[in-house]
Amino acid sequence: MDTPNLNSGKHQLKRAGRVAAILLLILIISGSLFTIISPFFGWRVEVVISGSMEPAIQTGSVVIIRPVIPDTIRKGDIIMYSSLDKKSLTTHRVADVESKPILQFITRGDANSNSDINPVTPGQIVGVVAFTIPYLGLFTQFIKTPPGFILFFLIPAVFLIGREVLDLWKEME
Repeated sequence: MDTPNLNSGKHQLKRAGRVAAILLLILIISGSLFTIISPFFGWRVEVVISGSMEPAIQTGSVVIIRPVIPDTIRKGDIIMYSSLDKKSLTTHRVADVESKPILQFITRGDANSNSDINPVTPGQIVGVVAFTIPYLGLFTQFIKTPPGFILFFLIPAVFLIGREVLDLWKEME
């Protein structure tokens, strides 16, 4: 008499596992598609590696950057811009906008007491922060390491393939 209850519990657990796996797969696929497609529309996905914008943007957060016309940037906007040598990107808040003799932006990290030394010119602007996802960057950085790859891709892949092989084997019997 206990067998039907055990089978029912196993069935519900399997179903919950499949639903969770499907939801995770949808999340991974949609995130991957956004990351792949967004550059075609000028959007960027970047990981914040310093604490200069804390507490507004935590170290390790992912920032989604949307393209912007520099003339529309206002004091208080959080922008991403490239360094003068184009080798690095910085995400800081606009502390002031100067329009004479040319348009330029005075920026400062929220955690910094002084404005940045060099004003930002329109040619350096990458975009404006559209939204942030706290700490997701720490996760994505970990996945890029060998232990992260093994833990989040290799082991689940081996598990799923093994399970499918066992299911096929059982069907063949």
